[in-house]
Amino acid sequence: MGVFAETHEIPVWKLIKLWIAEGFVKKVYHKNLEDVAEENLRELVDRSLVLVGKHSSLGFIKTCKMHDLVRDMCLREAQYENFIHFKTRYDNDDLLENFNCLRRVVDFNKYGYSEIPKLMPLTRSVFFKYPHFFCFLSQSSFRLLRILDVCFTSFLYCSQSISELVHLKYLACPSFDGLVQSVCKLRNIQNLVIHDLNLSGLHMRTQSLPWEVVNMPQLRHIHTKKFSLFIPPPTSLIAERENHLQTLTGLEPSSCNDEVFLRIPNLKKLGILIVDSDTIRKCYCLDNLVHLTQLEKLKVEFSESYLLIFRRISEGWVDLSWLHIPHCDNFPPNLKKLTLCGTYLQWEDMNILKKLPNLEVLKLKHHAFHGLIWKLSDEDEDGFFQLKFLLLESLHLKQWEATSYHFPSLEHLVLTDCYSLEQIPFDFAEIQTLQLIELHKCMLSVLDLAEQIQEEQQSLGNDDLVIRVNYIRE
Repeated sequence: MGVFAETHEIPVWKLIKLWIAEGFVKKVYHKNLEDVAEENLRELVDRSLVLVGKHSSLGFIKTCKMHDLVRDMCLREAQYENFIHFKTRYDNDDLLENFNCLRRVVDFNKYGYSEIPKLMPLTRSVFFKYPHFFCFLSQSSFRLLRILDVCFTSFLYCSQSISELVHLKYLACPSFDGLVQSVCKLRNIQNLVIHDLNLSGLHMRTQSLPWEVVNMPQLRHIHTKKFSLFIPPPTSLIAERENHLQTLTGLEPSSCNDEVFLRIPNLKKLGILIVDSDTIRKCYCLDNLVHLTQLEKLKVEFSESYLLIFRRISEGWVDLSWLHIPHCDNFPPNLKKLTLCGTYLQWEDMNILKKLPNLEVLKLKHHAFHGLIWKLSDEDEDGFFQLKFLLLESLHLKQWEATSYHFPSLEHLVLTDCYSLEQIPFDFAEIQTLQLIELHKCMLSVLDLAEQIQEEQQSLGNDDLVIRVNYIRE
């Protein structure tokens, strides 16, 4: 945990991946390593050695941190036991004198280029923590290296030397041409985290990822940031191999087809991203999800610029949505979490989503739906019967009409940046499972309704409902 910056909360998903790659997590019969790692983290929390930062929508630990005093003590002991070494601007000589016995190196040098010695035979992990500077990886440096983490926009030289890291299990690096062929030779790689080199962040791009990488025998997770991935159709030879991929984010819509989905049947988490384009056309990327029978988490995001949105409005587009919502039978049967961002759907499309039988988390962000009124009729036989968490963020929604029948299992409701919303359904006072309502940047009338719901629940004997308020608009 010492490799993370002291002032930042630690993302649990990354911490667990690093633990597993290092071999810290011991296999338990009938449990996967991720579950065992989460149990280990919970034990540290119970002993007050680790503090919880944020919780996920389903109540799991999302981020964590350490108390300053505990962290300082652990780092001193770790360096004394030669468990980890922190390289800064001022201790290069110390590193060079002891590199033969270093197991883990964290480079905090932010003042120039970083160069690792040519031979570090026992090193298991190397982390470069600062961006915008050159880092040099020499040939034949780390025969036992399991983790190589290059922070964001650092430039990684001698990519061919990466192919020699046959024990590498976790690779985080910026995307650049020429890396793919080296990665294909890493037969033990389990986690691949790729960040775009675009410093401005204004325009996203799409990069091709060949099947030779997607279908590597041990690869379980592919995470991307600030760009989308295009996966070309697989060859017949590659298609015959068994695939173990569980996480894939940033997938370009044109790759959401039968040829791809049929060959990654074990996928549990999928992120679909369409980058800004001047081409306006309907997207049918969800129509083939039925092949992903194990999928539990799905995020669909459209990084469309406001200029293009205004252009569509000025040209008289009534339906601003680019995403086609297929029949509910086309969705994976085990889908538990759905996040939609910038999709501009019509509220009528919600009639399909509410039929998803196992949906527990629904997040609607940044104009995911377009329209002033969201109405769920009392005559509707279908509702979000398993939904526990609902987020409405940055929606131009004015009226919301629903009853407790439509959300009988709701536990956590979050409204963020919904300035136009006048009220929430008072009938939510009948939802016995409701535990928390969070209001951020909402109207005063919404807070008044939430307090009335709380009072009504208290009159029914439920004192568990909590209201959290950040900023209310008068």
